[in-house]
Amino acid sequence: MDILLAIHILISVCLIVLILIQTQKEQGVMGLFGQGSSSSSSQRGLGSEESLKIWTKRVAILFVCSSLLMAFLQPLS
Repeated sequence: MDILLAIHILISVCLIVLILIQTQKEQGVMGLFGQGSSSSSSQRGLGSEESLKIWTKRVAILFVCSSLLMAFLQPLS
């Protein structure tokens, strides 16, 4: 169960990072640090945006699966 918990935490951190590095409508995570949307959107192509979206969906599915697995494997006390 400890290994599953460690994997779940790792998946959680990866999901948070993937969500934060994606750009929003006008600003991404770079807007939090004072940079405008023009610098963050011009450095990243459309292909990398789509790739980030795909990886975010995959990691989110892994997160849900690991959450359900942990819930089912937890002993009832």
